[in-house]
Amino acid sequence: MKRYSSLEHYIFEQEEWIQRKYQELSPLILSVSSEIQESIKFNTPFYTYKGFLLYFSIIKKGNKLVLGFCDGHLMSDEENILQSNEGQTQIRHWVLQREGLEKHDVLVRYIHEAILIKEERYKINTNSKKQRQWAKK
Repeated sequence: MKRYSSLEHYIFEQEEWIQRKYQELSPLILSVSSEIQESIKFNTPFYTYKGFLLYFSIIKKGNKLVLGFCDGHLMSDEENILQSNEGQTQIRHWVLQREGLEKHDVLVRYIHEAILIKEERYKINTNSKKQRQWAKK
């Protein structure tokens, strides 16, 4: 398996249509919150916000590109877009179109919902740590 040293290296090595999708969606994802960070993790572009938020992934079988929502199992998925793969209990995938633009307004709503889920989980984890510390006193 090829190892990517940077986001630029990753994008450069992909097929043209995947490069276009990344160039279309990455700025949109980053525009949702100034706290979203982009980097290569697990050899793929990841976006973090108080932990793993979402990522791009290429599914070789069927030559698909997906956005994986790390806490997708907690999302409402009002548009019925997200799919689960066998064996994945938390991640849900948005299969991206090979041609044409994605539904930007829907994607932004989904990212906002994923951020709210991260915020709630962060509050719960922070409160649990505080309670454990207080209990030790």
